[in-house]
Amino acid sequence: MQNYLLNWGVGFENVSLHLEMEKCADMKKRRKTEEELRRENEERRRRISQEFGGIFDENDPINPELENLFLRNVERFEEQFAKAKKIKVYDRLEKPEWIPHEDLNEEELEQQLESMLQRMWEYGIALNTICEVEDRELYRFITEELFEEVMDDVDIPDMICNFIYEDYYPNHVYNVKQVVTDFINILLQENCNVNDWFFNEQLKVFLREGYEGSEAYTKVKNFVDSYTSFYILDFSMDQPRLSENIQSAKVRFNIHYKALMEDSDEELDFEGKGTIELVNIFNRLGVHGWEVTSLDMPAFSF
Repeated sequence: MQNYLLNWGVGFENVSLHLEMEKCADMKKRRKTEEELRRENEERRRRISQEFGGIFDENDPINPELENLFLRNVERFEEQFAKAKKIKVYDRLEKPEWIPHEDLNEEELEQQLESMLQRMWEYGIALNTICEVEDRELYRFITEELFEEVMDDVDIPDMICNFIYEDYYPNHVYNVKQVVTDFINILLQENCNVNDWFFNEQLKVFLREGYEGSEAYTKVKNFVDSYTSFYILDFSMDQPRLSENIQSAKVRFNIHYKALMEDSDEELDFEGKGTIELVNIFNRLGVHGWEVTSLDMPAFSF
């Protein structure tokens, strides 16, 4: 089911460019009235919802002509996507010739990689990395693994199919550090509200077993609810220590933060060392990621 929550904000630059072109092409045709366009737009939205499962979010009023073009583009995409077959990336690229990375020196490798990435882009395919990856490994990954990946055989102008290297080879050190940073920032949000949907949902993301009533979940909410607001003055962490089987991790950190007591102007100052432990969720949930299992820091632990 396609959710068009950001309906009128997505792709507007391209839509606006094409709008003037279509206006010129339709100059000899009678221009539809605003009311006719609104009725047509309503019918197109209904069709997209009923036939393709699209969901439209109510938004601010928009030029009905611009909306009409956007909806027609959505229809084109959905119609083509519904009929799309699967195709290997290598076949989508029309089976380009390539040389094994072992047979290339550094200069040749750089040229081959640049050429391959350019070809991929021309065929609507992009490979992104979150962390730095060496050129040789990137080229090896493309030619030995990505070529065999299967994608939807859809040809839509300006549409890019994105692959991410770390989806195949996660950088666990980077991921652990990111989870730790995010968890501390969620825990010590300035003017945090424990009843706020965002806070609760993010907390459950980092405490996967964080159903209401669990010990860790309850302790976090009680701790946050004991203060009016928090201010992180300094935070730094050591390099994560991962177990040999990469199923658990421990991070030591230094933190300095202030907490404002509820119904008081008094600020409490907390500073010192902390430890946070995490487990790899891949074996349990089938996705790459880490969850927090314990936290010990000045004024709080679970």
